Amino acid sequence: MSAQPDRHRDTQRTLLALYDEALPTVYGYFARRCADRGTAEDLTSETFLAAFQTAGARRDDPPPIGVPWLLGVARHKLADHYRGRQDPVPVAEPPEPLDGADDWDTELDRLMAENVLAKLSEPHRA
Repeated sequence: MSAQPDRHRDTQRTLLALYDEALPTVYGYFARRCADRGTAEDLTSETFLAAFQTAGARRDDPPPIGVPWLLGVARHKLADHYRGRQDPVPVAEPPEPLDGADDWDTELDRLMAENVLAKLSEPHRA
């Protein structure tokens, strides 16, 4: 008999124990940062699915998956969630259009340009 089925069974037990331990923490992370409960539940599921897929992809010893690692995955899942949204940002009032350049700004720009050009040697000014 091979030790492979035993190792797979141990990995499953480890992941189930981690699920029981980390579920309140991961769900709480999303519940505090999402607008609704359904989104928090979906993102929690995606986080644990990523952990199970990572562990299942390994043929040797299971990866060191713990609560801190799961919270890192959760952070990435939350960022992906908000990146994918296309909601417009509400604005109370549109900004007023800018007027043309202010006379003072134009005069200051001219004075600065003259000052810089005066510091250059004659060949560099041409």
